[in-house]
Amino acid sequence: MYADFLHHTSRPVKGSVPDPHMHIHCFVLNLTYDQKEQRYKAGQFRDIMRDLSFYQSIYHKRLSDELIKQGYTIRKTKNAFEIEGVSQK
Repeated sequence: MYADFLHHTSRPVKGSVPDPHMHIHCFVLNLTYDQKEQRYKAGQFRDIMRDLSFYQSIYHKRLSDELIKQGYTIRKTKNAFEIEGVSQK
């Protein structure tokens, strides 16, 4: 079981208008059912959390590839990418 919450903007910074930034916060219960042992157990998320930057990199790559397919030009930034021609303002 999980719950997800879709947000369309980032948090406002220093009273400015928030940037468009679609993202989802997903909460997963730390519970799974073992069919073989017929009992509930705690989920094992340590490896997923350890490798979180890897999964985020895959997400950014897929997103940038799709944007390029749609005709956008992107530029690499320190942590991800930005769409060319979109001003900070």
